[in-house]
Amino acid sequence: VQTVEYMMQHGILVHRTTINCILEACAKSGNVEVAEHWLKMMATFGQQPNRATYCSLIIACVKAGDLTKAESWILQLHRSGFTLPSGFCHSILVAMMESSHEKAVVQGTLDRAATWLQYINTIGIQVDTSKIRALRSKYARADPACRQ
Repeated sequence: VQTVEYMMQHGILVHRTTINCILEACAKSGNVEVAEHWLKMMATFGQQPNRATYCSLIIACVKAGDLTKAESWILQLHRSGFTLPSGFCHSILVAMMESSHEKAVVQGTLDRAATWLQYINTIGIQVDTSKIRALRSKYARADPACRQ
């Protein structure tokens, strides 16, 4: 990030690939706020987001437990003319499984996750059944009061 800020200060063109690397790091850490900041910066550099850009934003949202925002980025990806890459659903589900159980329960996202997986299925994306079983298991262990 410091290198990109240096480039900006010295009028050096910042390419989409550079921003996508930052977004990938945000995806790994679940830092949605920073990811969205760099997406806005991309526009100031005259760069357009690509499929990799949106996929990183989606993973960051899922990892942070914000499925509502992840859904909105998936819709934006589709509106921009991109499709989800094969195997991407697997990545989303892995990120979902890695997010803390407590965070998912507190934010009431387990029911949301089930709805979201149905949505993924309706747009024709294959879902790894082992990940669905893992999500069901997580859901079954959750406090019933959180599954409304």
